[in-house]
Formats: sequence, structure tokens, C-alpha cells
Amino acid sequence: MKFIFPTTPTPERFLQGIAPLRRTWEYRAASAGAILQGIIGIVAILWNWRKLPPVVPIWYSQPWGEDRLSSPLFLLVPIGVAIIIYLTNIAVVVRYAADHPIFARVLFMTSLLVSSLSVLFVIRIVTLVG
Repeated sequence: MKFIFPTTPTPERFLQGIAPLRRTWEYRAASAGAILQGIIGIVAILWNWRKLPPVVPIWYSQPWGEDRLSSPLFLLVPIGVAIIIYLTNIAVVVRYAADHPIFARVLFMTSLLVSSLSVLFVIRIVTLVG
């Protein structure tokens, strides 16, 4: 006897769950937001690369001084984290969208929010120090 975990996605279940969500504005906004804002953040860093000082303030949770400073390459971290969160949310949506469509929409909006905040963070730092 073969045991199948109740949330194991079958191809039919996957198509049944994700197909209606692909037509929602949340899915389109999250996908376009993650891609476009990732590109915008990287272009902003590359555009101002020569103007950036050798160290930039990134770690605002640290005490004032050298602990806040880091290499300009660390400006790519928020953009990378936003993309990883988007891909993780897509993986969760693929698994649970058939049973919980509202949860899927919330994850899409979370991805959009994280992408927006990360690109705003990067652009703000680049414009302040560049």
C-alpha cells in the first residue's frame, strides 16, 4: 500500500490550483514587480557604481560608526533576498494554492511588498551617498 501525503501536489491538482491564480492581478503584479524591481535595483547600482564611495552605510541596525559600513557589493543583498522570497512564495503557492487561494494571494502581495521595499532601500542609499 502506497501512502500519499494529503498535500502532495499531483499535476491535476497543480493545474487546478495555479491556473485561476495566474489570471489574478496579484500574480501579475508580484511577478512583474519582482522582475522589474530587481532589474531597476541592479541598474541603479551599476549606473552609480563609480560615484559610490569604498564603503556605504547598509547596516542601520548597528551602532553609529564603522559597524554600519560595508562594501557597495552588499547593496545586492536586499535585491537577492527579495528574489529569493518571491521564488519561495511561488513554491509555496504551487503546493497549497488549490486548497487556500486567499493564502496564495497574500503571498503574492507579500512578494510585491518585499520587492518594492528592497529596491527603495537600495535606490535611497545610492542616491544619498552617490
